[in-house]
Amino acid sequence: SLGEMRTGNGCVVNVVFIASIIFNPTADADFVCDPSTYYSDIQSTLDSPGSVEVSHLKDILRERMADPHVVIPYTSSSKVDCWDALSVLDANPSSPSSEVLLIYKQTGDLIINSGDSNGWNREHVWPKSYGVGYTGADTSDLHSLRAADWSVNSARNNRYYDNCVDPDACDIPAHSEAASDTGKMSIAGTTGIFMPPTSVRGDLARSLFYMATRYDGTETNTEALTLSNCPCDTSFAMGKLRTLLEWHEADPPSAEEIARNDLLCSSYQGNRNVFIDYPNLASLVFPNDDDSSCPTCPDPVSEDDSSNDDFFVESSVQLDPGDIVIIGFNSDDPKAVQLLALTSIASGTIFYMTDNGFLGNSFREGEGTIKFTITSDVQAGSTLSWISGDSSSLSSFGAWSELGSFNPSKTGDQIYLFTLTSAMNHNFVFALQYRTDSFDESMTLGVDDSSTKGALPSSLAWPAYAIALSHKDNYRWE
Repeated sequence: SLGEMRTGNGCVVNVVFIASIIFNPTADADFVCDPSTYYSDIQSTLDSPGSVEVSHLKDILRERMADPHVVIPYTSSSKVDCWDALSVLDANPSSPSSEVLLIYKQTGDLIINSGDSNGWNREHVWPKSYGVGYTGADTSDLHSLRAADWSVNSARNNRYYDNCVDPDACDIPAHSEAASDTGKMSIAGTTGIFMPPTSVRGDLARSLFYMATRYDGTETNTEALTLSNCPCDTSFAMGKLRTLLEWHEADPPSAEEIARNDLLCSSYQGNRNVFIDYPNLASLVFPNDDDSSCPTCPDPVSEDDSSNDDFFVESSVQLDPGDIVIIGFNSDDPKAVQLLALTSIASGTIFYMTDNGFLGNSFREGEGTIKFTITSDVQAGSTLSWISGDSSSLSSFGAWSELGSFNPSKTGDQIYLFTLTSAMNHNFVFALQYRTDSFDESMTLGVDDSSTKGALPSSLAWPAYAIALSHKDNYRWE
């Protein structure tokens, strides 16, 4: 356990291990993907959707698309992941074995250029800052991922979709490498507008219809996604709904889009996008709301994070609660955390440490996460140290990298160690809170906005695998 610490440079780090489950999407699955069979249990509703109340219709569609839904690893060195899937799903028809077709450029690029800043990356059609984040089933959902030119994807950033036709205000095309009929525009108080190529506007609209139906925030590490004529990333409201409905009507599902839906279901996730199969549902599920008095969206943020695209990855090792514990930390300068391995940790393990507040279902964003990559076996009883600004502090066992700013507060904070399952769900290993002598039982995004508050994960028994201490700047176990 942690004891009260004497002031000093005792170092403690929040460690997060990413757990992986060996998985090949096609190995054990026998998906039912023919539309006539896939929808058989809700066919009566699909035949008369207007007779069902909108919220109930949405629930019926969500349940159908959520089960089954095999979650594909976002990045994996040992399993079929999203890179592999997009290489097939977005294959360039003119060179399917060697190229992908880039969604905003509408030209091909070599598959082998994946992840290269001069090549292509994975575009989240529904931006991460609008609620998808970095973990959970929505992060790697192939219905909302597309192969995109790296530079053009950065130009899109987290802009919502809308028409952009004013030559005095719009950048047309959106980027020198983008298709000629793309555009982008900055709008004060919002994340701005992005207009994709005409030929895929309906495809992208239907992708957003799927996401706003599929995810209601009830699954671990997901949020309730919505579509609106008043887009706002902080309330996870993507848009612009009116325009999306227009694009959906003007660009109905093509043979290529239907084929992608078929293949995505049969070879990867086992679920279909119902708005491709039944286009008439869109206007029923998403009635066009009024945007005459859009409220101000507070503090829209940028999401130009292509370089951090693979920060959260799974590991070949699964850790149990208490396998690694925090035995000391320093919230003064230099910031430092020290960990103790209570079991042997194999080379190849990846784990994380964060001071983001845990809300009971997902993490608040805005602070920092440390990623540890173990390259040499760690024996039980070994200590691992993280020191701010010292990239060599873990050199005897591996290396660490940082996303955001991991900065435990002098006034009290929380630190969580966890691994990620292949479904990108958090598997907590240890938790420390040093603001008060108890964790915050109830946390709600938008209500509990203090960055120094965090809930106790239900999987961690207190005080065996979680410790809450009255405030001190530094603690060290003796």
